[in-house]
Amino acid sequence: MKNLFKICFIILLSFSPLLSNADDKVKIGFYLDGIDQLEFKDNMLAIKAWFNILAKEVGEEIDIIYYSELLKLAKDFKTHKIEYVSINLYHYLRTKEHFDNYISEYWSIRKGKDKLDSYLIIVHEDSKIDSLKKLSNKTIAIKNKNYLDTLFFNKELSKEKDIDIKGNLKTVKNFSRAILDVFFKKYDACIVPKYSFELSSELNPILNKKLKVLSSSGPIFLPVIAFFHKDTKQILKDKFERSVINMKNTVAGRNIFNLFKMKELYKVEKAVVLKQKQYFDEYIQLLNR
Repeated sequence: MKNLFKICFIILLSFSPLLSNADDKVKIGFYLDGIDQLEFKDNMLAIKAWFNILAKEVGEEIDIIYYSELLKLAKDFKTHKIEYVSINLYHYLRTKEHFDNYISEYWSIRKGKDKLDSYLIIVHEDSKIDSLKKLSNKTIAIKNKNYLDTLFFNKELSKEKDIDIKGNLKTVKNFSRAILDVFFKKYDACIVPKYSFELSSELNPILNKKLKVLSSSGPIFLPVIAFFHKDTKQILKDKFERSVINMKNTVAGRNIFNLFKMKELYKVEKAVVLKQKQYFDEYIQLLNR
């Protein structure tokens, strides 16, 4: 009887991690505002398909949660209800104190030639706009719910004096639309990432001849930022990383890259994130001076 009890006890110990987590899933959180691709159901389905593949590799069930309330996301991350967060960089920077104590590693995507995006203020070659001050009372096209474009623009404006652009920002559906609207002189200027202007210029070489860069942020911005909780098991993070490396070898992975127009999904060094924070903190200081 004692031997039978020992055998049963050993079996229970072996299965206890599975039993204790039987109702648990690895929860992934996306903050909807500012990740424009998540506005489309097809994109959400593609993300789900890839995470289903990841789930099989990791040996865990994965549940994707889409958040519309930022502080609810922050609370769930703090209490470790979710393992991994993907969020627009601007929203992270303005609420970083809610996340930073609980983050173990950062991830992001590359959309152009460079890992960090440069944002550009583009004007028409025929315009007489040759300085930020001459943007006063001019119309400026920005992409709806991008936030990084206005962060860059507002920081540039905060260095100047007596520039009135209130009510002059016009939201458009996408970056290529903003560029074309300046080319056809519907708007006086636009704010777009460098990779988008380069792609538009490759497709329409005349854009390079008729449009010019008034100002550039230089390579500074991560297009999006994602991170794991500090208490996430290392084995889960390792398997996630291997799955990312393997993405382009799977149909679902290639669909994700094409759908989100990504060149790469990669782990970000903390020094790079610090650079983002410094940029944002400088902006806040300029506003409060």
